[in-house]
Amino acid sequence: MSSRKSLFVAGLFVLSLVAIGLMGCGDDDKGTSTNPNLLSGEDYVATTSQVNGLVDSTISVVADGLASVLSGVAGDDDIATQMPGIFYGPGLPGDGSYDDTWLVVTAAQLSASGTVYYLDSLQFSVNGVPQTTSVGAENLELRHLWRVTTDDTTASYTDYETTGTLEFEGVDGDLATVSGTLTLEVESKEVGTTTEWNTWEITIDLTGVTVDKTTGSWTNGCPGQGTIDATVSLTTQVGQDNPTVTEYEYTITIEDGTATVAAVSGTKSATYSVDFCSAPSAN
Repeated sequence: MSSRKSLFVAGLFVLSLVAIGLMGCGDDDKGTSTNPNLLSGEDYVATTSQVNGLVDSTISVVADGLASVLSGVAGDDDIATQMPGIFYGPGLPGDGSYDDTWLVVTAAQLSASGTVYYLDSLQFSVNGVPQTTSVGAENLELRHLWRVTTDDTTASYTDYETTGTLEFEGVDGDLATVSGTLTLEVESKEVGTTTEWNTWEITIDLTGVTVDKTTGSWTNGCPGQGTIDATVSLTTQVGQDNPTVTEYEYTITIEDGTATVAAVSGTKSATYSVDFCSAPSAN
């Protein structure tokens, strides 16, 4: 799942569909070290992978937002219309109307198996007043949508959809603070001797997540500190059996790109740590 690639290249918002294809939130390739607690098993391992994947993807989106500030994005419609997948206009579908202070970055990739669709809407502001350039901006609002849909649902497949809003404060200084909420829905079907369906519904809330510009970590969005709370509902059905629902809660405390995580489900719990990124040192 992991994607440490920025979707905004050289400040021109040139979208790479290869990078977009890596922005999903499936199996995460980062290792975890799990304490021998009661909370274990395939469902927990798979759920942890989805949560880690969403957090890692969110850090990539944070990096993209901060890269847009560093690039000094111009509000020049002529430039915007010349770049593929870039325009001023409506943001997330059904999310209200927008004026031309919203910069929209979008792309779709069609394949034999399905569709990958990506859309980000960005708005810069000074003293609460929206503007069409990042130059001198104090705050940034970023609305995110990422979707993967499969055409053939008779075979094994996994579909994803991530939506949410991130608020960046203090982007005119050396320490940006990020807050917001993102949701991820994963629908998975595994065809075998017995067909199994799994649906994850995950919500993460970011609180006090900071990124320090002075260490150079704005270029990769690596958080210096902050907390991310995740709630998860996993619905599983095997064959013709009745579906079962399992609830999880994750408390993720980040320091210098490393997360200490406490996971709870009912009376069971576990802890682990994972390195999401490395914030460059000031030296």
